[in-house]
Amino acid sequence: MVGIRGFSQPHPRAITFCLVSLLALTIFSGCSGGDGANQQSQQPLSASADLSPTVEEDLPANVPSSTASTATETGVSQQPARKLNTGLAAAVTTQAPAAASPNTEGAFDPPHNWPTIPLAVMVMPDGKVFAYGSGSNGSQGSTKYVVWDPTKTPDWNDLDPSSSLAFKLYNNDTQTDTFCAAHTLLFNGDALMLGGDFFTGTGIRNNGNNAVTTFTPGTETLTQETSPLKLMSYPRWYPTSVTLPNQETLIMGGRSAKPTSSIPAIYPDAPEVRQTDGTWRTLWNASTSHVNTTIKTNAIAAYGSSGWYYPRAWVHPNGGGVFIFGFNGRSYNLNPDNTGTLSRYAIAAGTTPFPGIATLSSVMYATGKILSIRKNPDTTPLTGPFKGNRTIVVDITGAIPAITPTNSLMNYTRHYGSLTVLADGTVWANGGGALPQAAGITLKMVDDNAVYSSELWNGNNWTLAATATRSRLYHSTALLLPDGRVFTGGGGAPGYKTQRNGEIYNPPYLYDASNILVTNRPIIESAPSQTTSIPWGSPIEITANGPITRITLVRSGSATHDFNNEARFFDYPGLTPQAAQTIISITAPANANIAPSGYYMIFAWNSAGVPSVAKIIKIG
Repeated sequence: MVGIRGFSQPHPRAITFCLVSLLALTIFSGCSGGDGANQQSQQPLSASADLSPTVEEDLPANVPSSTASTATETGVSQQPARKLNTGLAAAVTTQAPAAASPNTEGAFDPPHNWPTIPLAVMVMPDGKVFAYGSGSNGSQGSTKYVVWDPTKTPDWNDLDPSSSLAFKLYNNDTQTDTFCAAHTLLFNGDALMLGGDFFTGTGIRNNGNNAVTTFTPGTETLTQETSPLKLMSYPRWYPTSVTLPNQETLIMGGRSAKPTSSIPAIYPDAPEVRQTDGTWRTLWNASTSHVNTTIKTNAIAAYGSSGWYYPRAWVHPNGGGVFIFGFNGRSYNLNPDNTGTLSRYAIAAGTTPFPGIATLSSVMYATGKILSIRKNPDTTPLTGPFKGNRTIVVDITGAIPAITPTNSLMNYTRHYGSLTVLADGTVWANGGGALPQAAGITLKMVDDNAVYSSELWNGNNWTLAATATRSRLYHSTALLLPDGRVFTGGGGAPGYKTQRNGEIYNPPYLYDASNILVTNRPIIESAPSQTTSIPWGSPIEITANGPITRITLVRSGSATHDFNNEARFFDYPGLTPQAAQTIISITAPANANIAPSGYYMIFAWNSAGVPSVAKIIKIG
């Protein structure tokens, strides 16, 4: 491994911790906390100095927050929390709450241990999950990274890492901390990480770096870019990356240096594009620095208040750029061609903007249609400004975005929760909490407002679904797996709990009418090889072991900080099987605007509504 050269240094105004006071500061102070000088220690994997031998069990929901935890500058000291696992066991043994009707609500498997906090996760072309973001004691900083094989039973044991068949824990031997970076899956199958935290070894945290890091699944190694031409122009912490139709990667948002009590934060002047040869161009004509371009103090980005915080952005299905949905309720178009342009959409007649907040999730659940959680405009003191259980559909297939409230509100507010598109196109909401701020303590630190019940959205209404046993708050994730289940895990760094654990949610389509997990699932016996990419609009032929009546395509996920902007879903219902009812042919999505180049999970469904385990194919 090689270290970084030519780094843009963080601004010297960095401070050692973020104050928790106003809402904007509590939410957007970001990943405060951490263990300072221990972040870059590279312990051998057999050593236990960096390993925590326990997993904290969540307290009951009725435990007052005043007795639940005490936040410290280096983390959280648990007071009455019960120890669940000594580290000697292979996995957490607590039973998940039984779902009343798994065939309508789904059900959770028991929680399982993880080597780190899985706060950034990606499904790789080989079906494994690449995760990064914390040390193996759950501390802030990407000193480790994990490769998890979800086809194997979770079996992590802190005291015997080498015994695990499902997990591999690696040292991050690069000199870049990818904590709170952007990430995306490249067309060659590598994971691309952009930016992250600039760690100086002094305890100063939450300033951006300009690093470019790749993970190669074949060798399971990290590689650092060292050429100055292949580093970003701006340090970025909390940015969003978007795969463009031409296989370039857009990077936008993020923060370069955090504020002090007297000087504003520093933000990048403009988005950038990583070209296919690894070099960069800056989109100067799409500048987001409009307050003072000399010292770059644009505390409000051009596309909305706090728009620097993992901006919600997707390739526009009609072409012409990237759609950005601001937390202020306004919509923007970023054209990444040449040096770029940035424009704001008019508000459609009769439409009122629905303001949101960066702690509420959004996801593209169908072509050009985005489901977004927004603030609920009730006026109840304290909870009113922060209540976030209103959901809207943003349709960007027309000339002006059309916004329509969903038929029902969510059952719960879910700050820091996740939205995940399932294999059948249903959207699953899990985790999060009721308030982003309570009594001057952020939800990152308080657990008694956590939401354990999940919900399902069928395109019309929200209904309650299975209940988890772990809180999933700040720095938690959710990710659809190739077998149709959903992984959810993480939370902490900082937070009330260091959640080095995960849970598996089994959606309703995996159960029969008797609420028993289906064991006789369809099998895809052959599918196009990843060695050959499938052109847009071309046939995709698979062979199954029985009659198939539906095919769905779901883009491989890439999730962090309650956002998975890579999500795409395509449905091919009402199929007529051919050739002894085992050969099925569909047509690939029409173009790169609706299906950006990359990897897609293809699921085959039988007439009972049960999916196969997906094959991962390559389109582009």
